[in-house]
Amino acid sequence: MAQLVLSPDALLRFRNGEVLLHNAHSPLGAVASRDSSLLGFVARFIVPADPDELFAALSPPARVRAEELVERLRKMGVLLDAQKVPAGRSAEEEVAFGMRQLGTIANATHALAADLQTLGPSAVEAFTRRTGIGLEARLTSLLAAVDSLRTTLTQTRHEVATRQLEKLGVRPDSRNLRLHVGSGGHNLDGWINIDIAPADLTVNVADGLPLPDGSVRFIFASHMLEHLYYPGQTLPFLAECHRVLEPDGVLRLVVPDVEQCIRAYLRRDSAFFSGRMEKWQHWRPGATPLEDFLAYAGAGPAPSYFLESHKYGFDFETLAQALRRVGLGNVIRSTFEGSVHPELRVDAHSEVASARHGENYYSLFVEATKAGTPNAGAGVEAPPDKPT
Repeated sequence: MAQLVLSPDALLRFRNGEVLLHNAHSPLGAVASRDSSLLGFVARFIVPADPDELFAALSPPARVRAEELVERLRKMGVLLDAQKVPAGRSAEEEVAFGMRQLGTIANATHALAADLQTLGPSAVEAFTRRTGIGLEARLTSLLAAVDSLRTTLTQTRHEVATRQLEKLGVRPDSRNLRLHVGSGGHNLDGWINIDIAPADLTVNVADGLPLPDGSVRFIFASHMLEHLYYPGQTLPFLAECHRVLEPDGVLRLVVPDVEQCIRAYLRRDSAFFSGRMEKWQHWRPGATPLEDFLAYAGAGPAPSYFLESHKYGFDFETLAQALRRVGLGNVIRSTFEGSVHPELRVDAHSEVASARHGENYYSLFVEATKAGTPNAGAGVEAPPDKPT
């Protein structure tokens, strides 16, 4: 028999001394039993397990009951074939379904936190009075489920990255690599293009870069940094860039120019904002300049927007300070395709970096160097940090 595993839709409840096991999406009634050994047997399927191997350890009468139980749980959808995606959905559809579910959970968690903080002690009392289970126990159960998902995906992420790096020929002694972080389908030849699947390297950069120390000559990241939370995710990512860069290695960042937006808002530059609306047509029609600017700067994204939304906005001073905080030096304010390094004149490969109004680009272009080796050529060096 094929390996079986507990469905994510499996529900376990207790009522009047009975264990009830069922699937909320199945028309079949719950399996009810007063035999506590049921829990131990079903728990063996938390990870994929071969039922025949489990049956072999049972006495003949117990084996018959176990076989009947497994067959019923399969019909209910409580136990699933571990090798098959649920019928009716492709892997891509499963991902889309999962993202919708996680979006619902994120929004619901936000609402729950607001209710809990608003109601205070009344909320704690209500959980015990209405459900018989206290708040701490309910949240612990929720956290355990989330942690299980997170652990599985973390392990998978490492396995996938290992395979991808092997395919790319990256070894512990690799040097002179070039990284394109947040490639968005606009791949650069001869570079390691990093993004969500599909990409050369599918990495959640908030959890680090799976590359050797000092292995990278150039890093290019266009309109990606604003999708990280500042400073909690931004600074660790920049520190990772510093770690993987070789001495004299260069990081080139392109981000929304928030200072430019502020100036346009203050002078009521309607052409600036109407031009942005034409370029980024996903903005809500009729949005005021303030709504447009604040959304662009990362204010107020819905919890369910995840990677899509901006989390923060940068001006040159703020971004330069962040770069220096992680040890990068010689911070230069550049221009579109204006890098002094020919290898980093790649802005045109980014659709958003290329966006402009008249002769002015909407983006801020910045470079920083590991070990502070000066760049030759034109540029505006960042002012030193102000004392705090």
